[in-house]
Amino acid sequence: RILVVEDNKDAADSLAMLIRIQCAHTVDVAYTGLQALQTANIHRPDVVLLDLGLPGINGFQVAEQLRAMPNAEEIVIIAITGHNQPEIVDASTAAGIDLHLSKPVDVQHLLSYLSGPGLN
Repeated sequence: RILVVEDNKDAADSLAMLIRIQCAHTVDVAYTGLQALQTANIHRPDVVLLDLGLPGINGFQVAEQLRAMPNAEEIVIIAITGHNQPEIVDASTAAGIDLHLSKPVDVQHLLSYLSGPGLN
């Protein structure tokens, strides 16, 4: 189960559809940080694709709150963001984010990762 968290609805919906078609994973979409946390509490994701620049509760706060959930160490959190400065990457790691990808994301690389061992 994958949770796509992105405030750009077109980008979120397109990525979710692509993952569903190419990887046959169950995909939930959240457009805000609060919605992401609510969705994760109902349908615990295996992978979270997380935009950092969310309005309200930002991606760093979402990651920290996800990590506070029981058994959250098993969730793979991947930041997908336009912010790739070293201090942002360091802050991502400190918030519990496992991987930091810069926009525009290499979609084939991401799909290959999501189709890899342990995610099927």
